[in-house]
Amino acid sequence: RLGALAQNEHVQRAHDPTLPWLFDGSAKDGDATVYVRRLDPRRDVGLDHHRIDGVPVLPGVVGVEMMVQAAEHATQQTACALCDVRFAAPLKLHRDEPLDARVEVRVNAGEARVTLVSLFVGPGGKEMRREHFFARVLFAGGAKLTRPAPWTLELAREPNVSRAEIYRRYFHGPTFQVLDKIETVGENGVSARPLAGAPAWLSEQALWRTDPVCREAAFQAAGVWEMTELGRMSLPSAIARVDLVGVAPASGLLLTIEVRKRHAGPEGGVFDAWVRDENGRVYDVMHGYRTATLRDLGPAERFEPTPPHQGPPPRFLTLDLLEVGEMLAAGAAEVVPHYLSAAEQTRFGELKTDKRRLEYLAGRVVAKRLIRQARYAGEGAIVPYSAITILADVLGAPEVQIVGEPAGPLVSIAHGAGVAAAYLSGGPGLRPGIDVEKIERRDPSFAATYFTPEEQAQAQADPDRRLTAMWAVKEAMVKALGVGARVDLRELVTDERDGTWHVTLSGQAREVAEALGVVETSIEVEHDRERVFARVQLASKNRLPLGTAAKTPREVLA
Repeated sequence: RLGALAQNEHVQRAHDPTLPWLFDGSAKDGDATVYVRRLDPRRDVGLDHHRIDGVPVLPGVVGVEMMVQAAEHATQQTACALCDVRFAAPLKLHRDEPLDARVEVRVNAGEARVTLVSLFVGPGGKEMRREHFFARVLFAGGAKLTRPAPWTLELAREPNVSRAEIYRRYFHGPTFQVLDKIETVGENGVSARPLAGAPAWLSEQALWRTDPVCREAAFQAAGVWEMTELGRMSLPSAIARVDLVGVAPASGLLLTIEVRKRHAGPEGGVFDAWVRDENGRVYDVMHGYRTATLRDLGPAERFEPTPPHQGPPPRFLTLDLLEVGEMLAAGAAEVVPHYLSAAEQTRFGELKTDKRRLEYLAGRVVAKRLIRQARYAGEGAIVPYSAITILADVLGAPEVQIVGEPAGPLVSIAHGAGVAAAYLSGGPGLRPGIDVEKIERRDPSFAATYFTPEEQAQAQADPDRRLTAMWAVKEAMVKALGVGARVDLRELVTDERDGTWHVTLSGQAREVAEALGVVETSIEVEHDRERVFARVQLASKNRLPLGTAAKTPREVLA
């Protein structure tokens, strides 16, 4: 009988020297190839150190390893990914007694459907079968593992949670305490470091195929996020997809775990997770890792709220358009209402092109993210995205409204060169303006149309970079004035000497500044290899709302 394989492992290995080290035997059973391992918490330390309510439980990551090794041996192919991984029921070893775990492999249409089961004798003496884990193992078409897409950890702070505090709450014994440090926790995820080394979980342990230690560390990091943010304990439930790299990290490498929350509800959470080294090489990727809520933490188990980072609130922020595109591709139906208020969603739906919609959403996300970070850093307040509305006024300048507040802060938004950027007012009477431009060669007519002869002469030494910087300063200035590109930009003459920028106004641009009561101008310009950022802040003696000035920009331009 197949159930006796574990008792005859030496005979089995003699007959099949290729049998993976994890298993004691294998045999055909109808349309399935079945692999068996005798699990014993008295010899398998990992089982002894992985207990729930005192009962040894087969770790999900070891179950995944068993399913992959069995599928590869049965098909003589190399797996590239797993899909539809389900941890349906824990495999428990009651009374610490040994138990045979069976892995059933069925090959169909180029993939293996793998089920991990156990057999037990029911009350009537009948042998019964219980399914614990399931996965589809794929052998072709796997995507090359790359660095994760751009992403921002929201309202990030250092949790100051020690390993001792984590594992006082977790049920893991010493060899399953694989987290070294929780580095940063945010509203939408966590960054952590796994403990170096590969613990010996199973007897006669050899090389792993799927690096379950890294995956277990990612599981635990997601669990810590739920404990710190939601005050609950959860267990692994499913994984939509696991991409297999096939190479374990070398000893001594500094690894980072990045867990991104996709959704969290009362029933559990959904996360994406990456494990990578300091050079960016990826060793484990999980998409759609799903947890099931086990219980709420008791009052003595809850972590103390973590204060925000110390220091002045941020005033400038950028966002890669790739990040926003990735969010939309993953699920626009969830992303749009999360970030946009009802009025903004209406405007978003009116936009005709994907490019316009992407830029609109990115501009709102980066501006709201900046406002939220400033509020959190300054007051500890968490303002929902949907409670903030940013709509354009009659001249196109952004106006911020926050639910329950009479007036929102002044903010300026720009997008270009692959990013969106926002600049927040530093206080009452301070008007911000921002622009971002790609450094590139421009047609000669560009200089003649928008720059004075004196400005063109200044730009001769490095025309591409210099004209781009001048243009960005002009754009940021008209945004700070609240008029957009509705004045002749040659009325704003830029000048930079020894790193200090100045703008001299004339014509309508000067009239608008006088109407606003502008008394001081601050200009900051930053370059990287391909972009220029210009930030302008105007100090106005009129600290009242815009419409109460002697003349509004709209009246000056009428």
